Amino acid sequence: MNHVIAFIIKITSNFIFLFFILGFLYDMTVANVLTITITLSILSYIIGDLIILPRTSNVVATVFDFGLAMPVIWIFSVSLTTGNNINLFTMSLISSAGIAFFESFFNKYFVIYVVYGDEDKELQDTFLQYHTETSEEFYPSELISDDNKDRETQKSNE
Repeated sequence: MNHVIAFIIKITSNFIFLFFILGFLYDMTVANVLTITITLSILSYIIGDLIILPRTSNVVATVFDFGLAMPVIWIFSVSLTTGNNINLFTMSLISSAGIAFFESFFNKYFVIYVVYGDEDKELQDTFLQYHTETSEEFYPSELISDDNKDRETQKSNE
């Protein structure tokens, strides 16, 4: 059930953002924006969220999402639009940057509530944090007992 909710959040937010950029600013139809959104969301969820994100970090998954969104939006824009006066690269770059910005927040939600689940609250605090261990025994030679010191001095005097 967590995957269904996460995918609905992803596809809804991607559609709202892409419709604002592609629909309002570049006059793309709702059907074209919906086609791009569904394709991008499915690919990004399967590859980026289910495979890459649990094995790496949020930064790597966000960079992947940007790298995936850029060619997907560009290729679909070339095939679905007919206007020659539209700069498709700029449109794809702006859309991909916005998608990547959203994905950085979505990935945090995904790791906490889908990958680890609600019951593992301790894991979300220590995700990819490395801890060091220290001790009080900096000079182990000071721990030699008095009897051992006497034996060492006798050996050195002989």
